[in-house]
Amino acid sequence: RSRAARRHGPRPRRPPSRSATSGPAGQRAGRRVGLNAEPPEPPGSVEAPRGIAFLGLGLIGGSVARAVRDARLSRAPRLVAWSPTGRGPVEAAAAGIIDAAARDAAAAVDGADLVVLAGPPGACLAWLDRLAGPLAPALAPGVTIADVASTKGRIVARADALGLRFVGGHPMAGREVVGFGASRAGLFADRPRFLIPGAAAGPRDRAPSLTHI
Repeated sequence: RSRAARRHGPRPRRPPSRSATSGPAGQRAGRRVGLNAEPPEPPGSVEAPRGIAFLGLGLIGGSVARAVRDARLSRAPRLVAWSPTGRGPVEAAAAGIIDAAARDAAAAVDGADLVVLAGPPGACLAWLDRLAGPLAPALAPGVTIADVASTKGRIVARADALGLRFVGGHPMAGREVVGFGASRAGLFADRPRFLIPGAAAGPRDRAPSLTHI
């Protein structure tokens, strides 16, 4: 050893680089882990939906519709909604947020390339059954189905069992009031979102499922 080394003691060890450090669940440091481990498609890499249908249009669904209207997409999609009571879609159409309040669920999903299930978990399960059954003839080829319900396990499993191209979603946002009248375009701003693609979903399905809004 040199005199300098003896005088100053052993040289401190350099910490391993971030690229060589493993994080939780075997993921390398710097990569997201868990349900949202895969990065979303970059904006503009996948064409935005031409038509979006909402089944249910309360606080969350209404906020999604408002966010779409404020997103300044290169081509504004046609927004159509239906709900069991009809109140939310009628209010949204009157406010100019959606293009039409459909008379029934079949008319809402007809030709849409993205269908958003915006109701409670039980309703989403029932709508999945209808989309794979009596509503199937109204669905466009290759349609992506998404949801914004608060639970995911049973919903994703049901979509997989039915063979639907499904991407489950859970925006971590809300308010103390409900209904379309409480919806806000900025409700999801700077808020985390979980995306849980089903077995039949690929990268093409993930991108239009609200990741760019």
